Amino acid sequence: MQKLEIDKNISQQKSWWPAQKMREAKEVYRHHGLKGVIKYLGWKVLALLFAYYLVRDISLYIILPWYIASKISN
Repeated sequence: MQKLEIDKNISQQKSWWPAQKMREAKEVYRHHGLKGVIKYLGWKVLALLFAYYLVRDISLYIILPWYIASKISN
C-alpha cells in the first residue's frame, strides 16, 4: 500500500500526541475522505474505533444495568 501524498504543512506538524493526530486525520479526511485517513494512519484508526465502541458498549450494556440492578435490589 502506498503512502498517501498529503500537504506539506500537515506532514511538518506530524506528532504522536492524540490531539495532533486528530487534527491531522481531520485535515486528511477533508481532502481525501475516509479512505485517505485509513491510508494515512493505517490500522490505528480501526483499532481506535474498535476500542472506543468496546468501552462504550460495555459501559452502556453491562456495567450500567448491573449497577442499576444492584441499587434496586438493595
